[in-house]
Amino acid sequence: MSARALSNRQVLEFYEHKISSYNDENAMVEVAHLLLDGADGVPRDSKRAVQLLERAAKQCRDPRAMFDLAMIFDFGHGDIPANPKRSQLLYETVMRARKDGSATNNLAYLFERGTKQVPRDIHRAVQLYERAIVQHDNIVSMYNLAGLLWSGDHGATIDAPRAVKLFRRAIRKGNDVESMVDLASALFEGGKGVPSNPRRAVKWYNKAIEANSIDAKEALAAILDAGAKGVPADPMRALQLYEEVLQQRKSVGAMMSLGNMLLHGRRGAPQNPIRALQLFEEAVTEEKGIGAKFHLATLLTKGMTGIAANPVRAVQLYETIVEKRCDVRALTNLAVMLQKDVEGVPADHKRAVILYEQALERKFAPAAYNLAMTFKRGYEGVPKDEARALTLMEKAVKLSTDTGMKTQAIVELGKMVQQGTPDHRPDAKRAVKLYKRAIERGSDEAKRCLAALLLKGAKGVKADVTMATKLYTESADDTGHPDAIKSLSRIVGD
Repeated sequence: MSARALSNRQVLEFYEHKISSYNDENAMVEVAHLLLDGADGVPRDSKRAVQLLERAAKQCRDPRAMFDLAMIFDFGHGDIPANPKRSQLLYETVMRARKDGSATNNLAYLFERGTKQVPRDIHRAVQLYERAIVQHDNIVSMYNLAGLLWSGDHGATIDAPRAVKLFRRAIRKGNDVESMVDLASALFEGGKGVPSNPRRAVKWYNKAIEANSIDAKEALAAILDAGAKGVPADPMRALQLYEEVLQQRKSVGAMMSLGNMLLHGRRGAPQNPIRALQLFEEAVTEEKGIGAKFHLATLLTKGMTGIAANPVRAVQLYETIVEKRCDVRALTNLAVMLQKDVEGVPADHKRAVILYEQALERKFAPAAYNLAMTFKRGYEGVPKDEARALTLMEKAVKLSTDTGMKTQAIVELGKMVQQGTPDHRPDAKRAVKLYKRAIERGSDEAKRCLAALLLKGAKGVKADVTMATKLYTESADDTGHPDAIKSLSRIVGD
């Protein structure tokens, strides 16, 4: 009877006999392979598997046993803990015992990632990858070294043109699909001495897709969703690729991208907000981070066509984010929700202030702005504090990098400075400067504020009806704002 016709149990007994009768190292390795993960009729016994490999390595100096042990100790296996230092020594022994590109590559990768027992050593990792390529033509080392040379991770010297050559060599040598995907990514991204070539990138993504690469499908879908230079958008193929990705794995990125396509029905893709919402909810369940939660919470805060607003669910999501990570956007948005007093979400202005302050500790400009407006108006449980409001608005102006928010903060600061506080006298001259600054940034509200100030004048600022009329006219013509129109009518009437 041939070995192939035997059951796993019979194979195990056959090799066990060879071990007991002949101390056969090949049998030790074969039994270890059976026991390591178990098989039909053979229960898993990783401890005995290691014992057999240790025996074959020690008694017979069997390189295969040493290599298998090194692999086990590299990352750990089942109830066998990782032992990177032992793994290093075993790989080095195998390299001395036989010409082995895999041991050289694995040792290089151990030095690339580093552990507590084996500190990261990028220089040695690169040397070992080079050795595995030169001596063994090792495809995995070509891929790994190319990745380092492209990214420059952990202090590796960037050499993007050579990285591209290594990706191509790995493809020629073994039709390596991962190299196809990363070559496509490099060609699409370009830079570092490699010209961007989206059309060529798409070709390599398609070749990887022929080999059923899920990564290639997801990357190509993203390109075809928006299009690129020389690559027209193809939303229907992008949609199909995202669907195929989700049939093969639970990719949060694909869920979010497909959901956004279906949410808006952009570029010819069918609109399906209900399915989009289902995808976002699934992404929330699957993800370890906060991106999907934040996206869904933002969507449910106001809702849109086909998706009803759900402030209660939005608050739940923001609460989950805040509990998991002190994200400044979630802190601020949750605070805003707690100040709206919508159905199912009772107002809690005191907690909103605490949340804004937590976000402000991380210098988040919107939190400074909203907190300033909170103290300017005053709410139940949060007394009006105009002096603090002014200080916070100064901070909002200083911190803000968003053009629209910075402009609005400048306008609000102008109003506060013009009005004054118990701790600060009104300063019309500075208010004029702030309004003019905001006008230069395109603020129509600042035109009306400055016009109102110039219409009557103030301490340190002479009245200028002509300029006030000009500003109101511009506002009325540009935006048709009713306050500007009413003010013009009064001026004309006077």
